Amino acid sequence: EWPYKNVKPRIIAEEYMEDSTGALQDYKIHCFNGEPKFVLVCRDRFSTTGLTEDFFDVEWNHLDVKRPGNENSKDTIQPPKYLKEMLELAALLSAFCPFLRVDFYEVDGKIYFGELTFYPASGFERFIPDKWDKTFGDWIDLSVVKVEK
Repeated sequence: EWPYKNVKPRIIAEEYMEDSTGALQDYKIHCFNGEPKFVLVCRDRFSTTGLTEDFFDVEWNHLDVKRPGNENSKDTIQPPKYLKEMLELAALLSAFCPFLRVDFYEVDGKIYFGELTFYPASGFERFIPDKWDKTFGDWIDLSVVKVEK
């Protein structure tokens, strides 16, 4: 991806993390022009049953959207204890970006930063049903981007 062309390649080792249940939920906050719009929760990534993904709006209403190959969880997913703080941090970090995904983990009552992603799945991610591709695309406002000549 072109934004990373000047980044020197390196290896980064991260500390292994899991919560008290032996799992780790990943909260991927999708921000459009500095405004968090939805949260993708990834669970059971390394389990025998496989990865599940659930989409929520910022009020924690479950959205009827999936990505190909990934099912919704059969469990009711409660919002993380620090959802409000995660949304506030995501808004701050994405304030100057037309789109940015900000990832967090919540482990045993603490928030951990995961990563910033400008192009999830290199921009080729699909959503089911298709209407979500248009909805998410409509939320990107490129008119605020200043282009230097």
